[in-house]
Amino acid sequence: MKKKALLSILTALLLLVTSLPALAAPETVDVYDNGTASGLMIVKKPETSVSSTTKQMYTLSAVCVSGSEVSLYSYDKEAGVFRLKRDGAGNALVQNVNALGLYLQEVDLKKETNNLLLRCEYGEGNYQHVRLDITLLDQGLLDSIRGFAANFRSIFGGW
Repeated sequence: MKKKALLSILTALLLLVTSLPALAAPETVDVYDNGTASGLMIVKKPETSVSSTTKQMYTLSAVCVSGSEVSLYSYDKEAGVFRLKRDGAGNALVQNVNALGLYLQEVDLKKETNNLLLRCEYGEGNYQHVRLDITLLDQGLLDSIRGFAANFRSIFGGW
């Protein structure tokens, strides 16, 4: 009797473990996939879908439906798809949104335009994609732009 109970518990665990990858975020997302829902996520930072910053460690933030799952992807130019981003330990950057509905994720930006995609999934088959293009600027370039703007204002008397 104990062997049958142990066998049925092990079978149930095996079924559970093999079905877990089906619940996880997909490894890649097609560039033309626009999602199946809207209103699941509102990105707060960056404020626009195309932005620039001088901070290499950049924090993304969004307000999402409580209980949803948010995944972060980056564009793979060779494959032409968005690929699930991973941290230094190889863990996928996927978060379950808490009861407050807040999503925060720190990203290490490259010295070029970073094409990112946030995927918010809630329930079966309901997901929203938000594309973000964030350019990491060199601080020297930004200082040059500010200097040019200051000189322009002084030449034209604040006009």
